[in-house]
Amino acid sequence: MSAGGQDTIYQMVTDALIAALAKGTVPWHMPWKTDGTGPAYPMRLSSRTAYRGVNVWLLGVQAMAMGYTSPWWGTYDQIAKLCGMVEAPMMRDGKPVLYKTGKLKGKPRMHLVSPDGTDRGVRKGEESTTVILNRRFTWEDKNDLDDKGKPKRKVGYTLRYYQVFNADQAEGMPERYLAPGEPVTDAEPFQGIEAADKLIAGYLANGPQITHSDPRRAFYRSGPDQINVPPDEAFDSPGERYSTWLHEIAHSTGHPDRLNRKGITEFDHFGSGQYAQEELVAEITCAMLCAVTEIDGVFDNSASYIAGWLRKLRGDNKVVVHAAGQAQRAADLVRGITYEDEEGNNE
Repeated sequence: MSAGGQDTIYQMVTDALIAALAKGTVPWHMPWKTDGTGPAYPMRLSSRTAYRGVNVWLLGVQAMAMGYTSPWWGTYDQIAKLCGMVEAPMMRDGKPVLYKTGKLKGKPRMHLVSPDGTDRGVRKGEESTTVILNRRFTWEDKNDLDDKGKPKRKVGYTLRYYQVFNADQAEGMPERYLAPGEPVTDAEPFQGIEAADKLIAGYLANGPQITHSDPRRAFYRSGPDQINVPPDEAFDSPGERYSTWLHEIAHSTGHPDRLNRKGITEFDHFGSGQYAQEELVAEITCAMLCAVTEIDGVFDNSASYIAGWLRKLRGDNKVVVHAAGQAQRAADLVRGITYEDEEGNNE
């Protein structure tokens, strides 16, 4: 895809999130629910795993706007087949429509139909939602040769997008896809505060050191690899305590020995664009970890906060896509899971 096409995808994502912010919804602070009372953490029908990266918020915003409570999303064809639709030849004037070129030349074009005439699949008039996929590819860099004079092979990523529908938009979906949401199932699900303690302890076992040297502030220092947090009694609620810990833990994932993120390794000064990007990465990571541990996190949703991010998004249409990709990697690191595919992620 051309650079212009890539920029179009970035702008599509940014426009969707700007629209949510303009309505007073901070997408990366969404309170994911498992009881059908709010947006459920979005799941793929294709692989029965959770969506990742910025797609979590693209689908969450749409679910909240439209009142969808099912966590399941899929393409038109995926949903059609689950609803019992079958392939049949396309007909015109009583004759099958044939392919005129290519490998299928002379064979009938197929489409999905209801076998008994009842309404099945995505309802007519339903609008799809855009999700993005960051495709991994390798290429030869002719400007960087190895010791044998051959171009080194390098890894790159390119964005693609496609359209999906929620299970609530279809007729005939099996009941199991219409039930309220479930916890994220791409790793062992966590439950409650005890799960958060287990998550944090697992990460800290080979991670940064926790200190309470300044009982009034929370911060991360990359040099000594230390997280400072106030003592537990300084917090007004468990949600505030865990949100603070997870936010600083998110920053620590950027350490040179971990994800080597520029916002940490090349920190310039408070208030800079790079600092703002790192703060967004930490906020999204924290929100992701709160979601999978079912913690009601405490986040800033003030008017001034929203206005600040509206200005940032309007000035740089790549900021949220990049931050969401970095945050997904950070959350994966804290949880101890790895992925080859980077759906919805981009750095």
